Amino acid sequence: IPTSMDSWEDYVKSRIATPPPPSSLDLLQEYYAHDMWQLLVCCTLMSRVSSWKTKHNTISAFFAAYPTPSSVLDAEPNDVLKIIHPLGLFPTR
Repeated sequence: IPTSMDSWEDYVKSRIATPPPPSSLDLLQEYYAHDMWQLLVCCTLMSRVSSWKTKHNTISAFFAAYPTPSSVLDAEPNDVLKIIHPLGLFPTR
């Protein structure tokens, strides 16, 4: 399992030939299509809210704090919850 940002990027790049071409729809998923981890998380998180701006800001903040799966594993749950709270995600939901 890759443990650093560099090794994770190398791992991802070795498994995807090229990112899909961008569409004219400006889909939020297209910002993260280059990385399987980010695409999976993006699609999971963005299903909770309709506001593009809220989704974009929250998901960007999430990846700024946790750029790799390994970094999320080491995160404090309350720190993650603070970031994703604007999406309507909290312990009882």
